[in-house]
Amino acid sequence: MASSPPPVVNYPRPHLEGQGPICPKCQGNQTREVKYTWWGGLVGPKMMNLQKCEACRFQFNRKTNKGVLNAIIAYNVILLAIAFVFLFAVANMR
Repeated sequence: MASSPPPVVNYPRPHLEGQGPICPKCQGNQTREVKYTWWGGLVGPKMMNLQKCEACRFQFNRKTNKGVLNAIIAYNVILLAIAFVFLFAVANMR
């Protein structure tokens, strides 16, 4: 009876000093922290720990290694709701 080969385990590549985290999409190690975006200004990227891969341009959360599209949408919906409530309150102060 032949034994089967051991299962292949894909461990994440180590984080090299002086380089950003590994990109979850292309496994590239040329990532950088995003400081400012059009949708979140200075606060949004900081809240989401946003990293961007220089090779494939994928943006991801450096703590969870997941994409941030859903978080960006939620962030903007919440900001829009806050702005609407604020404008409604200011308009009804008369």
